[in-house]
Amino acid sequence: IMWKLIKNHSVLVTCLLLILTFLNFCFTTYKFRGLYTEDFNPENHKKLYGGSQYVNKVPKAEIGDEIVYAYAAWENINGKNPILINGEQPPLGKYFIGLSELWFDNSRITAPVFSALCLIALFWLLKLILDSSLISSALVTLFSFEKVFIAQMRYAPNLDNIQLFFVLLSFCFFVKFYKSKSPALMPLVASLLSLGLVAATKFWITGFIIFIVWVLSLLLSKQNKKLLLLLAASLLTLVPMLISYTSAFLQGMSLRGFFGHQKFMYAWHSAKLEFNPIA
Repeated sequence: IMWKLIKNHSVLVTCLLLILTFLNFCFTTYKFRGLYTEDFNPENHKKLYGGSQYVNKVPKAEIGDEIVYAYAAWENINGKNPILINGEQPPLGKYFIGLSELWFDNSRITAPVFSALCLIALFWLLKLILDSSLISSALVTLFSFEKVFIAQMRYAPNLDNIQLFFVLLSFCFFVKFYKSKSPALMPLVASLLSLGLVAATKFWITGFIIFIVWVLSLLLSKQNKKLLLLLAASLLTLVPMLISYTSAFLQGMSLRGFFGHQKFMYAWHSAKLEFNPIA
């Protein structure tokens, strides 16, 4: 009876759920307002980074990722070669953080901005898959209360919510491509470029795994024409990655050096997978 009542008033319930999501997001943003109004101090971040575990075998103090990303972002947006500081992560997400530092004198504004974009992209993706605004809005509302999602807004800046937005966006376009009656080029191109943004924001292995999932989904559903198109156009994912390294190319890095750096990132992250009781 309850479900029937909800379905009969689905538009109203959907609106109420979306309003609840919006209010919860606003409340979370307000709760962390001190973080989003704090002045960014590049000299302090430089000092913290210089004495940290990222520079010294015996550090004066260990620092969190948010300090590293904020400092690297400042240096990158001011022209430093992006492979020199925090080179184990691609530079795109840090450019967004750097713009926040330049425009708002705060490194954490990317957290509420990209968290909001994640909620919008998640709703779109769920709507494409489930074809139900009611269920989609309910799931987005639940996600907005999720502890990790809220933590990403607190421990900022970070690359996870930026990458998550591009992950969701890439899946939105891929689902449109997957569901199209005949192979549609625009959703395919948009999905691959979005996947390139995923790989340009944080270690590329996430983008690679997503691509494999797409290949398997088309293979298992026997959509051979779409599979061939996906494979043929796959190099489009490199476009956002190459553009994000423009500063490095202008400072002398070759295409071979670019791929060598991607290999370095793989080696660095592979080493981190080893058991470390301290970590």
